[in-house]
Amino acid sequence: MLVLKFIVLVILFLTFAGLADYLYHGKRWNRWVRFPLAIVCFVIGLELFQMAVMMLFDDFGVPMPSWMKWLMEE
Repeated sequence: MLVLKFIVLVILFLTFAGLADYLYHGKRWNRWVRFPLAIVCFVIGLELFQMAVMMLFDDFGVPMPSWMKWLMEE
């Protein structure tokens, strides 16, 4: 079940990243509509990416690199 959740997170991340790129570079809509939508899709994609990476370290037991340990300090 964890592997399926990880795969879904990665697919959603790639989908939102592609959608943000399409909205940013597309010419179909007005610029003032495209840019805020691209920013929203980009932020959602970053959150999904963060969830997938933390799932690797927390649930799958992949050791965290030493240069990333400062992210977990509180």
